[in-house]
Amino acid sequence: MSYWVYESWPLNKAVVHKDDCPYCENGTNKQGASSRRNGSWLGPFDKCEDAFQKAEQTKRKIRTGCKSCMG
Repeated sequence: MSYWVYESWPLNKAVVHKDDCPYCENGTNKQGASSRRNGSWLGPFDKCEDAFQKAEQTKRKIRTGCKSCMG
């Protein structure tokens, strides 16, 4: 399993996802092109801790795990 961070520019947040999350889909996102206009996928990371560290490094106001896949 790997982990991804979605950095949303308009919402000023970074969200950690598991690779099989329906919102992530290995960093491709089900929203497709709209997600690339509003942010970027960072990863993959082998460890959850590394993904959260990257989320911290983005300096986004909100940094969290996905409520769908990370509980």
